[in-house]
Amino acid sequence: MMQFMRMAGAKLGEHLAKDSVKKFAREAAVGAALEAGVGIGAEQLLPRALGQRPQASLGESVLRQGASAAIGSPIATALGRAGVPGSVAQLGGALVGQPIGQAVAQGILPGHQQYPLGIDPEPHQAGHANYGQLMAAQQFEAAREQQRAENQIALAYARNSTAPSFIQHSSSGMQPQDVAFNALKLASQVSY
Repeated sequence: MMQFMRMAGAKLGEHLAKDSVKKFAREAAVGAALEAGVGIGAEQLLPRALGQRPQASLGESVLRQGASAAIGSPIATALGRAGVPGSVAQLGGALVGQPIGQAVAQGILPGHQQYPLGIDPEPHQAGHANYGQLMAAQQFEAAREQQRAENQIALAYARNSTAPSFIQHSSSGMQPQDVAFNALKLASQVSY
């Protein structure tokens, strides 16, 4: 039995030493780090940027998103190598990794951990913003900022523009009342 285990260990060592396995491990590790960073940012930074308090603690987010990325990223990398398009491979990895990450958070942390980027809250949770509400608030703020910038540009144009002026030339043969009449006639035709 011991000799069989030594042979299996040697074969496994040979397999893990291959360049293709090392490349796969590097790709999966980089993908996991990026995926975990994005997930933690979505749980922690997005609510803070919108002036809200995150629903999950930083430790909970690191645990959930780290476990999710550790499982989902190798799956996404393997799917990508199997010829699955990149966005579909990433989605497949996330669909497997996120529930496992949530289960890990539930199993390790005390109490019931709510998934902070989930679907609409239950009525007893209605005071907390969900991911869709946070995105809508961000889009509203972006539209408001765009409108403010457009208003500033319009105000700058209005401040820097000069009112049109016109000069009336008259010959010595015109009467003063004709000059006034022509000036009023021209002024009524000009729009500001």
